[in-house]
Amino acid sequence: EGNSGLMDAVDKFDIESDNKFVTYAIFWIKQRIMKALQDNVRLIKLPSNKNADLVQINREIEKRKKENLSLDYADIAKSLDMKKENVYLLLQISAGCISIDQEIDSNDGNSSMTLADTIESPYGNPEEDFEKKCEKEELYELISQLPERERQIIYMRFGLKDYQPMSLQDIGGVMNLTKERVRQLVEKALDTIRERIAV
Repeated sequence: EGNSGLMDAVDKFDIESDNKFVTYAIFWIKQRIMKALQDNVRLIKLPSNKNADLVQINREIEKRKKENLSLDYADIAKSLDMKKENVYLLLQISAGCISIDQEIDSNDGNSSMTLADTIESPYGNPEEDFEKKCEKEELYELISQLPERERQIIYMRFGLKDYQPMSLQDIGGVMNLTKERVRQLVEKALDTIRERIAV
């Protein structure tokens, strides 16, 4: 990066100026090195103007520490003529990143876990999914042992198989039964299922 800065200085140096080349080149070399450091020091890259703001914020914090002044975001923002939210955000970004595989202390203090262990999977929990699948298969097995009419009513009432959940009245219309009779058949079927589960 220093060489790139030197090349910039060579390209832009005005020979007829009163400045010495060394003095001029130091500016460009320093600028290139600072930019490379700012671009590569953290995972989240910041625009140049935000990097400059962050440098100002860090200088103000150091100054305040030496003078035993408040390190409150609002006070820092006020002294730098910035918004409090921007100061907070830039300091959070500059705090750095941690690996998702980094070990963290668990609540019980005995077992170690990683940060990844604390993040809920968007795909659900395989163990819970398996249990639900087994329960669903067991439920369908119990329903399949009911008489045909009761089985169809349970499917329709609870939206099982290819049905959407239906009201007692809608089921009565399909099955040619009264709403009360459908309710009785649902209760009878559920009682039968409960008895078989209890065994």
